[in-house]
Amino acid sequence: MICVECGSAVNHVYRDYGKGNVRLTRCQICHEYADKYIEYEFMLVLLDLILHRHQVYRHLLFNRIDYHESGVDVTLLKLIPAFICFDAYLKWFRLAKYYDESFDSASLATVSSFSSKPYDYHFTLLGCAALEFLLFVLGILMIARLTQRKVDTHFVKYNYLVMAILISTFGRLLIVLMMIWDYDVNFGRVVNIFILTSNITATKVFLDGSGMQASACVLGGYMLRMLVPIAMYLANRSFIMFIL
Repeated sequence: MICVECGSAVNHVYRDYGKGNVRLTRCQICHEYADKYIEYEFMLVLLDLILHRHQVYRHLLFNRIDYHESGVDVTLLKLIPAFICFDAYLKWFRLAKYYDESFDSASLATVSSFSSKPYDYHFTLLGCAALEFLLFVLGILMIARLTQRKVDTHFVKYNYLVMAILISTFGRLLIVLMMIWDYDVNFGRVVNIFILTSNITATKVFLDGSGMQASACVLGGYMLRMLVPIAMYLANRSFIMFIL
């Protein structure tokens, strides 16, 4: 366990004196409460996630999740299919909006080599979303490994970096609002920007590095992810390539 304020290691974050008498412990280094989120309700934790608080990522990564020598927590793994499905839905939504607003059925036939509209190929969009997510995570891991200073003795557990990325991608679940209400396609771009900034915050917290290093990791992962829509566009010009 660690102190969420300064990141120093602590033996425990609270003491249980029995009969419901629980007291938070203070960090010996910064003298603040080691983990104030122990007493927070879920909505307050979520609010701090939205606000990009460094402390909440330390709480979730090191004090809330059970220690993993290797591998990723099962609860976080269960979120991956949801992230991929929501990303695929956003792709479908953008393509549907673009073609329905820009082309009639006759002109669409001259643009697309498919027998139907490009956004009717749901499994193709789902596969693209899954591959993009995989490349994004791999890109962050590779850049993080390259940017680690050789003189730095800090040992990086990359499985925890993956978990930090998964936690900070929680904003993808906001796409469900587009399914309930008739939001404009620009809402998806706002969500994507929010996710990227959350990824940068989580990467910075875990690597305990600079904002520039974290930004380089996330943007590097995003550039690697963009290889998928570029390849789809080159293979068939009917798949419009969207940035963000």
